[in-house]
Amino acid sequence: MISRVLAVAIIFAAALMALPIYRLYEELLANQQQQIDAHALAIVDRISETLHSLTLTTRHVASSQQLQDIVQLGNEDEIESWSVDTRKLFPNVVGLALQDRQGRYLGDPATLRISKLCERDTNLFIRGELMSYPPVHAANPELTHIDIMQKLTADDGQFAGLLLISYRLAVMQSILDNYAMPGYRYLLKDSRGEQIAAYGDGDYSYSVRLPVPETDWQLTIMTNNQLGDDHWQLIKFSLMTLIVVLASFFIVVGPYIGRELVRDISKVRVLLKYKNLDEHNTQQEDNKIRLTEIASLLDDIEELAGEITQTRSQLELEAYTDELTGLMNRRAFEISRGHLSRLAARQPVILALIDIDKFKHINDTYGHMAGDLVLKRFGTLLKDNVRSSDEIYRLGGDELLVVFTSNNIDYLQKWYANISAKLSKLHVRQGVVVTFSAGATQLSPGSDEVFTDAMMRADAALYSAKKAGRARLVVG
Repeated sequence: MISRVLAVAIIFAAALMALPIYRLYEELLANQQQQIDAHALAIVDRISETLHSLTLTTRHVASSQQLQDIVQLGNEDEIESWSVDTRKLFPNVVGLALQDRQGRYLGDPATLRISKLCERDTNLFIRGELMSYPPVHAANPELTHIDIMQKLTADDGQFAGLLLISYRLAVMQSILDNYAMPGYRYLLKDSRGEQIAAYGDGDYSYSVRLPVPETDWQLTIMTNNQLGDDHWQLIKFSLMTLIVVLASFFIVVGPYIGRELVRDISKVRVLLKYKNLDEHNTQQEDNKIRLTEIASLLDDIEELAGEITQTRSQLELEAYTDELTGLMNRRAFEISRGHLSRLAARQPVILALIDIDKFKHINDTYGHMAGDLVLKRFGTLLKDNVRSSDEIYRLGGDELLVVFTSNNIDYLQKWYANISAKLSKLHVRQGVVVTFSAGATQLSPGSDEVFTDAMMRADAALYSAKKAGRARLVVG
């Protein structure tokens, strides 16, 4: 009977260790899928924000006084000249045209860069019959574009015409180019199947499809949904541990099981022959002793399972940490976007985007080892000079993001001055003085502001800081 108990104990021990490994695999796979979903959502948010920005640009042009004066005069030569001049101000604009209240374009369509498809869609738009918006026109590979339309109203509030601005599809393609990751394929199409942008190729086993709000567009992201090398290393480590423990168990206990099996068979025969109750009772007591030993062994196995769980947590932490600087990486930022949005809804938050000034020049002049040293020391400097409630991310290259759980701009300006002073004293290489620029913005609870809008505002502030001469903080 002891041999049977030990066999059951072995099976139970194997199941006890195999179950956490299976659960680990499922959890890692679920986390991977969650990362893919979050990645897709981030791209859709960016596409939606870009469309919103293009719509605002179109509305701004439509509300300009210059346009109002041109519409009233109705001079087609002046309208054509205005269209050409205005397009020069917007590099991503393909065509720009005005349509009167009768649906007639004011000027030569070729000069305005308006195709027959554009004319068809604007007339459908005015009648409220346009089924796909914004319409995509990709027939001419050199002038692929989307049309953003804005109705014009006269002083009496009546319909006065329509403004059409055609934006290059390269605007959308650049979003996929910037967000794309290896091992993924991206497709952005409208409801008619017209391709707007794409990145990557090949067939994949897993796909995520998300609609773009306020359009008939759909983003599809495809991948094999495979676990990363670090995750597989963790699973392999767990399996090897299970194999080693079971092998050791068999090596140590196997001979004993064999002897006990022979002994049990002999005792069963004696019991059947003599029906010796006392010996049977003695056997039961012996079983209890063996079960106590097995219970101790299971405690050791449970402790080992805890060590596996701890190792898994460590590997997951490494997956979300930038190896060079020790800061949280881009993957961690994408996963944390929802958390940061909820945080901004509860309390004041300051977002500060940071770039090291002339970082490319440092790499080109002194080598990438010097550049890596600058990033590493800058990352350490930032970690040592923020509060425990603040968060720092390395988004890529020398672009960093600091999330301050505060709305105190005075504190931010003092913090920037302090970091700048300390950074200038860091010895990286003879003659190299490192400075950085920062663009910051505030988010206040209850403002209903989209987190990504604030990121764009911080990015614009950073651009202003660099344009103004670098080595400064600009609050937008």
